[in-house]
Amino acid sequence: MELIGAAVLIISVVVLSFEKRPMSEAMLRFIALVTAAAIVGRLIFASIPNVQPATALVLLVAACVGPVTGAIVGMLVVVLTSLFLGSGPFVLFQIIAYSVISLFCILPGMQTRWILTAYGLAAGFFMDGSAIWVF
Repeated sequence: MELIGAAVLIISVVVLSFEKRPMSEAMLRFIALVTAAAIVGRLIFASIPNVQPATALVLLVAACVGPVTGAIVGMLVVVLTSLFLGSGPFVLFQIIAYSVISLFCILPGMQTRWILTAYGLAAGFFMDGSAIWVF
C-alpha cells in the first residue's frame, strides 16, 4: 500500500510541476501528436517483447523538450494504452518507470547521439514487462 501511495505522490509532483509551466498552443499540439504516435506504436508492437517505440518517443521528448514534458507524455501513453491493453495497479509503476527514464535526460551528455542511443536501447529493454522490476 505504501508503494501505491508513493507512486501517486510522485505522479502528483510531476503533474503539478508541468501545470506550473507556461505552455504555448504549438507545444501542446506537439505533445498531443507525439503522444498519439507513441500510443499507436505501443499498440502495434505490444505483442513483440523488448520492442518499445513508445519508450523511444518518450526518451526523445525528454531529451529535446525537457524531462517533465517527457514524463507527462509517458503518463499519457500508459494511461491511454491501458484502455486497450488492460489496466491494473501496474499502470502506476509503468508511469513511474517512464518518469525515471525521462529524468535521466537531466544528466549532462544525454543530448549526444551515441549516449542517447545506448540509453534508449537499455530503457526499451528494461521497460519490457518481464524486466519492469528493475525500475
